[in-house]
Formats: sequence, structure tokens, C-alpha cells
Amino acid sequence: MSPRWPWTQPQVLGHRGAAAHAPENTLAAFRLALEQGADGIELDVRLSRDGEVMVLHDGRVERVTDGQGALADLTRAEIQRLDAGSRFSTAFAGERIPSLAEVFESLGDRPLYDLEIKNFSAPHNGLEAKVLDLVRRYGLEERVLFSSFNPLALRFLQRALPAAPAGLLLLGGAAGRLEEAVLAGWAAPGCVGLHHAGLTVAFAARQHHRAVLVWGVQSPAEALCGYGLGAAALIADDPGMVRRTLAAQVESPCQPR
Repeated sequence: MSPRWPWTQPQVLGHRGAAAHAPENTLAAFRLALEQGADGIELDVRLSRDGEVMVLHDGRVERVTDGQGALADLTRAEIQRLDAGSRFSTAFAGERIPSLAEVFESLGDRPLYDLEIKNFSAPHNGLEAKVLDLVRRYGLEERVLFSSFNPLALRFLQRALPAAPAGLLLLGGAAGRLEEAVLAGWAAPGCVGLHHAGLTVAFAARQHHRAVLVWGVQSPAEALCGYGLGAAALIADDPGMVRRTLAAQVESPCQPR
């Protein structure tokens, strides 16, 4: 297992798994991320109509499957009849949208799990409690961190499982600065997450009491920028690229310009 928070080295997390090389948020993508050397995976969770915790980024299924409709209007059985692989590549035909329980059963305590709680538009639907129940059922309290744009979700999870890091996800631009000033203070998260484009020296300096999770890392230069500014986690569609970049940095360190 990786060390408990805070980590001494930045963690490499596969964004929706290795989403550059396999259909996002599927078991194939999660397994590939770990094969590429990722420390863990970032995944998105939502509730189905029958109250199952399912792994999907969008509120609707059209973009990544051969089906139609809102996830919240479909049962787990209906969701898992959909093909979530062919739109990415015929090589992944038959991949399904997994439940969170299936992900935990398949991967166990090997990875770190960054669970993004996707209930900003339905903040009182009970998703947090069901996610927490699954984390406890599978004994993964020391292998999870929670992230969300919904500060109410983070407050609930922090109180219920204070040992697990909780990260408030920030929007870009002026909205993100307002969130940082107001919501981050209210929710008191142990970390904040933002897109790589928003990571600056000034932002990093303001987070002296919080860890920074950076997503959208797409190139070696962006990985090195996050590393140089002390990011606690680098979240990328191609975690293998980030792992190779960090390994080269350790072997042949360069001075920041």
C-alpha cells in the first residue's frame, strides 16, 4: 500500500482510469492505469434509479454507450445491458458501466481511489451515505479520498470518515477564486482540486495548509509543472506518461527556470 496522507511523493492517478487508451470509467481502463504504473484511479460515482452506486461521469449515457437516457432514470440492470466500450474502440466491445461495488471487488486495496461524488444537481439524494457504506464494507477506509464540486457532500464525508482526505473541486476563473475564498473555508477540505490550467505559483503558495490535486495533465511539461509546484496528486488520462516523466525527473533532476 502507498503511505497514508500526506504523501511524500505526488501520487499518479488515472483520470477515469487510463482514459487515453481505454474506455473511460470501465474496469478495462482502471486495470490498464495500474498496469501503467498509476498509484490509483480517479472515478465518478452516481446513483441509478434503483439506488445503486454506478461509475459514470456524465448524467446521461449517450456519450459513452450505445444507449440513451439519464443514468438516474435507469436501473442497474438496464445500465449494465449497455455497451460502454465500442464507442471508444471495437477492441473494447462489450465493456460495461460498472458499479462501485464491482470496482472494489475487482481491484481490492491495490489502488488509491479518488471517488468524485457527482450529485451537485441533486445534493440530498443519499449518494454520499451509500458510497461510504461501500467503502466500509470493503475495508477501504485507508485507500480512498473523496472529491466533489458539492461542498455539502464533502462536509458529510469529512464528519463520517475524518481520516479520509476530502478535496473540493474548483471551477476555473473568477468562479474558482470565489469558491476558494468562500466555500473552501466553509467546507474546510484537506485538499483542493483544479484543472492544470489554473495551477500557478500564487495558487500553490496560498494552499500552505491544503494539498493540491491537479487534473487534466496532458504532457510531460504539465506533469513537471505540477511536480515542481508541489502537487499531491497528478491526475491524467495517460498515467503511464506521467509515471515515466516523474521517473526521469528523479533520475536526472532539472532546475526550474
